[in-house]
Amino acid sequence: MKSLCLFLLLMSATFLLQAQKTPAKSSSDDLDAVISDLENNKSVKDRRINLRNIQFVTGKAVFTPQDRAYLDTLAIFMVKAPTLSMEISGYTDNVGREKFNNKLSQNRANAIKTYLIETKRINAKRLVASGYGPRNFIASNDTETGRATNRRVELRILGLTNEVYYIVTKGGKRVPVNYVVTSKDNKTVSYRENEKAPLVRVPAASLDYIEYPDGTRRQVGAVAAMGQSGNSQESKRKLEHSGVDWMQGRSVNSSKVGDWFSGRFPKIGRWSVMANAGIMPLIVKAANINFAYVDESPSRDNLRNTIDLTEAQFAPGGQIGFEFSTDKFFMLRTQYHLAKSNQAGFSGFLVGVGKGFGKRGRFATNLDLTLGSAYLKLGQLVQNDVYIQVNSSTFYSKTVDIKFRNYFAALTPHISYDLGIGKGMNLRLAAGYSYSFNTKSRLIFKGKDANEKREKASEELSASNVNFRVGGVRQTEVNLFRFEGPYATVGFLYHLYAR
Repeated sequence: MKSLCLFLLLMSATFLLQAQKTPAKSSSDDLDAVISDLENNKSVKDRRINLRNIQFVTGKAVFTPQDRAYLDTLAIFMVKAPTLSMEISGYTDNVGREKFNNKLSQNRANAIKTYLIETKRINAKRLVASGYGPRNFIASNDTETGRATNRRVELRILGLTNEVYYIVTKGGKRVPVNYVVTSKDNKTVSYRENEKAPLVRVPAASLDYIEYPDGTRRQVGAVAAMGQSGNSQESKRKLEHSGVDWMQGRSVNSSKVGDWFSGRFPKIGRWSVMANAGIMPLIVKAANINFAYVDESPSRDNLRNTIDLTEAQFAPGGQIGFEFSTDKFFMLRTQYHLAKSNQAGFSGFLVGVGKGFGKRGRFATNLDLTLGSAYLKLGQLVQNDVYIQVNSSTFYSKTVDIKFRNYFAALTPHISYDLGIGKGMNLRLAAGYSYSFNTKSRLIFKGKDANEKREKASEELSASNVNFRVGGVRQTEVNLFRFEGPYATVGFLYHLYAR
């Protein structure tokens, strides 16, 4: 009998020692299991993971240092499985008022969501935070052990985000996918182009980066470092050497131009030279002009001319300049703008802003501001003596050109769409409506000085030696042009730099 009791005691001790040697399953094991199932194309929808490592300060939505360390692990999981959307569910026990427990569970779920978004740059569209208070308990609330079990945060997988990601190889090939996962050891990447396509697994070393729907990019080798604590200098160093922006997780062009722009302007995703042409609104009023001018030289050189303007609605024109765009598809451009009709022309400088939408930001709404002037040739003033005098300017050339100019500002809202036509090049189609605001009008004189250099002068229409008549009535301030109406252009963008 004594021998039997001794045997049972030894067996019990052995069992207890073995149980101590076998670690309890952790939340990290559950996350790794999800990664493994995703790699084998198994459904993980509605899978619940108890984030038992997150404890919070008692009665508050405040993290402990241990909580932050585990949230970094959770961030790694979310980066490895970027196409999953998830719910963060907060729960409490039944001790205390239900209203307080509901608010506490919601605040704790919000705290985790905020940490992942703001500190780890996880896409906010992938996360939903919900607080359920004492509901859906998984253990008895009659014991302290049971209540501790019920005070938890769970991660529920809602399914795929249904957004398009891109797998970009070292050779530059871009593969659109809606399902992608990086292995636990970061050595392989598995992806699927659509729900019916087979799962493809490739070595991580063969890929350049994974591009997210918002344009941000992550290199596979930097995933592990990304999950480390935000205060870790070692993590920053690893990411800097891996070619990934530590805060944004974007890959950085290693060329000199790319380094310069990434360092000075970290939000610029692309800058391009652009040129476009089309039909512009240049409305010329139908009018009969009688013009006479007498210069201030002793010989009193003069010009008299009659011009019949015919009403014109549009003019061919073009623009050339630069455009900058950010990773969020905000655009800023500056261009030189010109157009010419059979009797008039205009030129100016344009500054525009825009915002891209949709896939790759190809569709955009824009607003342009153009400052410039339109002109009408009035004729040539012929020298009859030694020089022609216009105010303080002296012209020694045989003739001096005289133009009438209207200065203006124009606002042009328009829409555009970009089509990729080759590596680093887009075709842009644009259409909109222009609203103009005329400011003032003057006479502009152009000729050459005594050294054969170009000379320019101006004269007000109100000057006593100027007789500018429209329809028989002398005018001292007149607007012959309007820049108002629909327009359409076709243009090309060549990307000098792109992330």
